[in-house]
Amino acid sequence: MSLGLIIEGIPLTGKTSLLTGLQKHSLFLNYAAVSKLIYSEDLTQRILEKDYNRGFLDKAANINLLMSITTPLQTQKEMLQRRGFSNHLLFILERFHLNHAAYYPYLTWPDVEPIDQILKCLNTKLILLTVDRQTFKTRLLERSNTGFMSYIQRYGSNKDMILDHYMQSQDHYLNLAYKSSLETKIIDSVAYPVVKVLENALDFWLKP
Repeated sequence: MSLGLIIEGIPLTGKTSLLTGLQKHSLFLNYAAVSKLIYSEDLTQRILEKDYNRGFLDKAANINLLMSITTPLQTQKEMLQRRGFSNHLLFILERFHLNHAAYYPYLTWPDVEPIDQILKCLNTKLILLTVDRQTFKTRLLERSNTGFMSYIQRYGSNKDMILDHYMQSQDHYLNLAYKSSLETKIIDSVAYPVVKVLENALDFWLKP
């Protein structure tokens, strides 16, 4: 009755590009579903950033946000079941519980594992996009004159320190993905062109 997808990964791995490609693809557009829901990173994580940066956040706020998204999905699935619908509730989450556990230092896997179990019951799959250090550095240089560069200065006084931070963060994501009960696909966003990454994601998520 439901079919969900979570897109995870450190910055500059192509999460938003993949999300945009999925929404525009004919397989997604023509997929038989009662409803199709998209939750971008602005709703799934970034909505908490201001309070976190001001020191006003604790793990309860993170869990409440994650539950505020999963609980309605559970309710909608149950309502569809009671009405006897046979087609799906389709949804995509850009960043979710892995991101919270990887990004916020006060959160650990046991804190978000109950969310993982809910997502499993909602028939959710997980895609983790990865990038190698050199490509991440190149993509970083392409953002030199953007607000993103100012934001990441908190992670180091030079580029090597920042690169170390994000590569360690990626290792954390991989470790969390191995702990997840969700069916998972790890896609190297460097090894394939954007179109191929999209095809791999669709094959994994929607094709029988």
